[in-house]
Amino acid sequence: GIEHWGGAGTTYIEPIRVVQKMCIRAICNVHRFNHCAPLAKNLNMLLLDDMYSLISLCFMYKVYYALCCSVIQCMFFKCSNVHDRVTRGSEYNFYVYPCNNSQRYQSIFHSAVVAWNLLQSNICSCSCFTRFKMLVKKQILNNY
Repeated sequence: GIEHWGGAGTTYIEPIRVVQKMCIRAICNVHRFNHCAPLAKNLNMLLLDDMYSLISLCFMYKVYYALCCSVIQCMFFKCSNVHDRVTRGSEYNFYVYPCNNSQRYQSIFHSAVVAWNLLQSNICSCSCFTRFKMLVKKQILNNY
């Protein structure tokens, strides 16, 4: 799915973005130069990059609440397990490994952790996965 290829380089992703925007404009029957974000919001539809963000955050939710296999789970460390002291985000945040190249920076293992750490604590603490997904999508759509 998108979690595997969503962090690919712009050369590969841009043609998909263009097609998605063309489709949104066609659905809304508007001129090809209209801005797509408000149209997508009216359709309750996420743009490609935001779909990747949503799926990445769902992935991190599963890691945080131990809903994925232990092999994946052991690749991530909560801040509370890294630091001896209590910090502002230690309850929900994950440790962000330093990046030395763009491939690592674009990978789900980095971008998903950064996105998760930026979420509000009331969203991270949501015990229902479906509700979590709905809250994240609502937050993303509100940014349009």
